[in-house]
Amino acid sequence: VQEMENVLIRPASPEDAPSILWMIQLIAEYEKEPYEPKLTRKEFLRDGFGEEKYFSALVVELKTGIPLVEEERRNSSTEMPSSSMERNERLIGYVLYFSRYSSWRGRMLHIEDLFVKEPYRGNGIGSQLMKECAKVAMSRGCHRMSWEVLDWNVDAIRLYKRIGGTLVHDWLCVRLVEDDLKRFAAAETNQTGTMLADVMIREANAADVPSLLWLRLRDAVARAATVCCTGVNGLWWRHYTGLKRMISGDNSRDWLCRGPDARALHGSGAARGGCLHISRVGFLDTGPSCSAAFFTKQFLNALSTGR
Repeated sequence: VQEMENVLIRPASPEDAPSILWMIQLIAEYEKEPYEPKLTRKEFLRDGFGEEKYFSALVVELKTGIPLVEEERRNSSTEMPSSSMERNERLIGYVLYFSRYSSWRGRMLHIEDLFVKEPYRGNGIGSQLMKECAKVAMSRGCHRMSWEVLDWNVDAIRLYKRIGGTLVHDWLCVRLVEDDLKRFAAAETNQTGTMLADVMIREANAADVPSLLWLRLRDAVARAATVCCTGVNGLWWRHYTGLKRMISGDNSRDWLCRGPDARALHGSGAARGGCLHISRVGFLDTGPSCSAAFFTKQFLNALSTGR
């Protein structure tokens, strides 16, 4: 629970569902999609407060004695998911978030909704909600917090830049919705019509970690314009050049090598500014069943066999 001068930020409870669903509708109308919300109260309570939680939420509540600000009368033809008698009008904002996973960075926190009612904006409440999410992310061992914003929402973009957020312009949001999702899931072949009779798709396990890391490294190298290997020396020079030959056979990217002492090679994650930095094993905690030495062995075997 976080107290500000006039408001209290606390975890949402099932009793807050009508108010949050109301604010979800307000977001949809602000984003010019008033008929898109389909979430029912039953689904919201099941997914947020049931045995298997899909999301968490924080709400902003006016403290006792703080008067309500008169809101503009809404002119809407949409059917609201709750009546005014069910809602707590003293809830003036909320944030909804859930866990995600990055194959580059590991644990992530994703913010789905951030909303403060219009009369209460400009008082630092949105920034404080973001800060509370950041605290949650740190407590969960997350390496990144992400969210989406409409390109015309200049006020929100200004806030996100002010707290240090980075806008990623070269990624597009892709969705499969309702009928398209059902149709694709039911299809017997992939989009190219190729039959999958010769392969098996299964859940990954701990023994797959070296191969997954190797595939991730190859993908990262493929995306980079420059590959910089640090700490390459002696035996490692042979493997460095082997990696270069295997992944960059077209010689379309620049390779740099420097540093006298390296115990192993690894892909450090994202290609920053078009440059992938390769240094030491250990960027992903794989547990005792797959130590750095074990991955090193698998990495070298991969290089020698051309896998």
